[in-house]
Amino acid sequence: IGVWKPVLSTFNIIAIFSNLGLLVFTTDLITQMLTDVGLAASDRNLWIFFFSFALILLFVIFVIRMAVDDMPASIKEAIARQEAIEKHLVTTPVMNAARKLADTKKKARLKQQATLKILGNKTVEEEQV
Repeated sequence: IGVWKPVLSTFNIIAIFSNLGLLVFTTDLITQMLTDVGLAASDRNLWIFFFSFALILLFVIFVIRMAVDDMPASIKEAIARQEAIEKHLVTTPVMNAARKLADTKKKARLKQQATLKILGNKTVEEEQV
C-alpha cells in the first residue's frame, strides 16, 4: 500500500464517525434500543451513545493495527536477504577499497618520512664536512 496507508487509515476513522452518525441519528434502531434498556431516547443519550460507541470502535481499530503486522514474514525474509547481499556485494568491497587506499596513503607517508630523514642526514653530514 505504501504511501496510501495513512490516507486509508484516515478514511477508516472518518468512516467510523460518518457511519455511526447515520446509524444513531437517522434510524430508529438506537432509540428503540435505548428505550428497551430503560433509558430515555433524548438527544443527550444519543450523543453519549454515539461518542461511547465511536471510542469503542476506535479502540478496536487500534488493537487490530497493533496485532496485525504490516509486513508478512516472507517480505521480512526477502528484505533481510537483500540487505545481506548488499552488505556482501557493496559494503565489503567499498570497505576493502577504503582500507587499501588508507594503506597506500600510509605507505606513501612513511616513504616520504624516510626520504626526508635520508635527505636530512645527508645535509647534516655535508654541513659537517
